[in-house]
Amino acid sequence: MLLCYEVTSDLPLADVEIETPLAHMMSPRITGKKLVFAPVLRAGMTFAEGMLDLVPTARVAHIGLYREPETFVAVEYFFKAPSDLHERLVIVISPVLATANSAVAAVDRLKERGANDIRLVCLIGVPEGIERMRGIHPDVPIWLAAIDKGWTPTPTSCQGSATPATVPMAPSRLAIDSSRREHHAVVQRPARNVHRVAEPGPRIFGITVSTRHPAKVAS
Repeated sequence: MLLCYEVTSDLPLADVEIETPLAHMMSPRITGKKLVFAPVLRAGMTFAEGMLDLVPTARVAHIGLYREPETFVAVEYFFKAPSDLHERLVIVISPVLATANSAVAAVDRLKERGANDIRLVCLIGVPEGIERMRGIHPDVPIWLAAIDKGWTPTPTSCQGSATPATVPMAPSRLAIDSSRREHHAVVQRPARNVHRVAEPGPRIFGITVSTRHPAKVAS
């Protein structure tokens, strides 16, 4: 749910009238483009269920992928999505961004079906996977709860030494020149625990990535 809040926090809102047990009131609701949650099966389904608790009107696209055990190539076995993807914001849910093969394949397939506004949400990722995803789909911003140091000897998972954003600090922004490939620096924001990787650089939760400025920290 926290990741869902972060990935939708910049979406436009409109006040609508609702009825509570005590009274009528005006409450903000997401407006503009309709949402599609696109979990990569099967692990992404758990995250999608939590996100649907916050945005119950969102549609769901199902992307079935598995990694071939020898080559780690993503193999598709199921795909079902709304027909109007070109009119919707699609949020891809892939819990682990390791080789990025599954995430890349999912975004490829969605773009083939007409999606043109896509975001990627992951629980944990490694710099190698972030680099590959950004290189192939630079227009897709990435949200991460933690960034690990790298792969295990076989790139099937992360090492388990992730860097979460947990130290309370004043709101900060970190601009990173993508040509220098500096992905592991973290600037924390109060009481939150999510990284956002964006290319090119609007913002990352905890990190801002930009191709227009050299690496710097600005308060």
